[in-house]
Amino acid sequence: MNKNGFTLLVTLCLLSLTLMTVTTVTILFERQITFEKSWQDYYRSKIKKETSLE
Repeated sequence: MNKNGFTLLVTLCLLSLTLMTVTTVTILFERQITFEKSWQDYYRSKIKKETSLE
């Protein structure tokens, strides 16, 4: 294999690794936001119930 082919292969591997990393981080960030939103909604409804009982 010549040098250009090897460089191309390394570049493609790095690009795919970068893409997988970005995708993973995006998915985790999205899950974190969803979790925080559901957590906030839960406590907001809990606080509303407690204040309405008083």
